[in-house]
Amino acid sequence: MRVVHLIKTDGIAGAERHLLDLLPALIARGVDARVLFIAPESGAGADFAAAAESRAITVDRLPIRGHGSPALVRAIARALRRSKPDIVHGHLVHAELWGIPAARLARVRRVVVTRHSDDARRTRQPLRTVYGALWRMLDTCICVSDAVRRAAEAEGAPSRKLRVIHLGLPPREPEPNRPSRESLRAELGLAPDTLLFGTVSRLLQIKGIDDAIRALARAPRVHLVVAGDGPERDALTALAAQLNMANRVHFLGWRSPIAPVLAALDGLLAPSRREGFGMSVLEAMQQGIPVIASSAGAHPETVVDGYTGLLVPPDDPAALTKAIVSLVESAHLRQAMGAAGRERVASVFTTERMVDATLALYRELGSGKAVE
Repeated sequence: MRVVHLIKTDGIAGAERHLLDLLPALIARGVDARVLFIAPESGAGADFAAAAESRAITVDRLPIRGHGSPALVRAIARALRRSKPDIVHGHLVHAELWGIPAARLARVRRVVVTRHSDDARRTRQPLRTVYGALWRMLDTCICVSDAVRRAAEAEGAPSRKLRVIHLGLPPREPEPNRPSRESLRAELGLAPDTLLFGTVSRLLQIKGIDDAIRALARAPRVHLVVAGDGPERDALTALAAQLNMANRVHFLGWRSPIAPVLAALDGLLAPSRREGFGMSVLEAMQQGIPVIASSAGAHPETVVDGYTGLLVPPDDPAALTKAIVSLVESAHLRQAMGAAGRERVASVFTTERMVDATLALYRELGSGKAVE
């Protein structure tokens, strides 16, 4: 079975990390899984392509200028005719808008996409009409959470074409040189006993990092690290300065791997206003880091409130402060929630479960059981 995974990306974030875990596992199960990478002219996303190739994943690059045009449909179709896949599996918006019609133009037998977000813009015109046509061309949409499934239904997706498959993580390998809790503190010039919370995400308005900064402003002595980059960086830097937090908010930019950052944290903050899944939440839980997350989107599916972490309402910095203080005041609570989170990932959110479900879907499609 040959499956071409189609993606246009600007860097390694949740969807890309998912592919870097999924594809090697599919290959190990006998699937000829490869990547058709829509490569931006700027060179963005080259780190993802290199990471895929380092994992022995075949990567075919398709250059693109800007955000694409109808000509991209024909270019993708030509590439698919060369690779002759049994299934095209798309990820992110370019793979949906241009890849689905391209796969049909190339007469690929089965077309699947994975929805990684609950972006409400798809419910508005003209995208709602565009997606109405795309749903008719699509065999199945994998939703990474029930929250994403509900969002797809809200835009008019046929429920029979939706399949929820939660993301998962591979088992953690032994790390003889695992970074210590003090490593990042030393890099930042902080004392070894400094209480350190952090966010790991693209710096977007929907991620609620501004709420994290406002919440920490009311929690004296606690520092915040912000790992990631994006269009909100300047605004967040200005907010930290405005709140006299410039010496307690540390902007790290993109970090890869992210494990050394997580290893330093006393707690992960994920105060998103919307969240399709939240891969950094799983990664923190796997490392035994308690999570304080908003109750938006998929977070209630991953974080068990009061057990593996704490859930607070979105857009509520005061509630976020209260949750932070409760963890700051109890090392025992941090340790207990961290241990519970590690156990939850190991039993529920594994790559093995994710691959089993994905492979079962591929086999259904190959046997002709696709939804018509």
